[in-house]
Amino acid sequence: MNRTRAVSVRRRAFDLLLGASLAVLAVAGTGVGQEDAAGPWRSAASLPTPRSEMHAAALDGFVYVPGGLGPDGTVAAFEAFDVATGRWTALPPLPEPVHHAGVAAAAGRVVVTGGYRDLEFRTDHAAVWAFDPVAGAWARLPDLPGPRAAHVTVAVDDVVYVIGGVGAAPQEVWRLDVAAGAWLEPAAPLPTAREHLAATVVDGRVHVVGGRWPGRGNLGTHEAYDPDADAWTTRPPLPTPRSGHTAGAVGGRVHVVGGEALDSARTFADHEAFDPARDAWTRTEPLPTARHGIASAGTGDAWYVIGGATGAGWDTFTTLVDTVDVWDAGR
Repeated sequence: MNRTRAVSVRRRAFDLLLGASLAVLAVAGTGVGQEDAAGPWRSAASLPTPRSEMHAAALDGFVYVPGGLGPDGTVAAFEAFDVATGRWTALPPLPEPVHHAGVAAAAGRVVVTGGYRDLEFRTDHAAVWAFDPVAGAWARLPDLPGPRAAHVTVAVDDVVYVIGGVGAAPQEVWRLDVAAGAWLEPAAPLPTAREHLAATVVDGRVHVVGGRWPGRGNLGTHEAYDPDADAWTTRPPLPTPRSGHTAGAVGGRVHVVGGEALDSARTFADHEAFDPARDAWTRTEPLPTARHGIASAGTGDAWYVIGGATGAGWDTFTTLVDTVDVWDAGR
């Protein structure tokens, strides 16, 4: 099946799933919102389940957000934002609640890797789950080679890369062929160990930015991985070292927003963008609401920055937000 037809089939299946068994959640309006006076940022319909410490993935015109930390602890909520209608929909929840998990879209599925299952933050979870929008159901994929949490998961050509975090061999980069349901040989190791990091893919290269590590605090480290060469290179560092931030690819650049400072209760609104062609960072309009533990995903020229918490550390549970801010590269 060619990609155009596959996308069409998945879209029709998703629409049928909505009509047959799922209720569209109430949202503030039906569109994606009006342009914010601060600049290119605009508001979209609020995240139905406020949460933090989660990731998101975009697939065929939808942005999917599984799991995270809610006010009462770990949640299994799984919700999708339809870019065309500006509405959120509740989907079958994760088979098990999880937070600090990795999320990516590959081979027509939303893949969730590892994470923590409770508030003990035990690094003992290696499960991999995949949601198929056509079937409207979750399926178990082969477990991670070892437990991981507070890591990132990205996809290049339907191969999922699990990078950084805490747990087994944190500098090993694991590769999963999602279509085949099989682990490949590990990629070249991440040069700098870190967790609560962020990553995105621009022009086939994986950019891993920021994070933190015991004894080193917040890092501005920026390393790029070339899957064809199976090699890492050091790029100019992120101007504002941070952790618990998010990164996305918009307009051919790496965008980074949010995060937290480890030496205070401060969260970041700073917005910095890296242009691979110029090999340089620039500062641009800050995120309207400073926060950390954010999910984000880009589709087309729009980057959706979702949820999080305005307070750092344990204040996360009392400062969760349902905010969705959108950056349009074309504006």
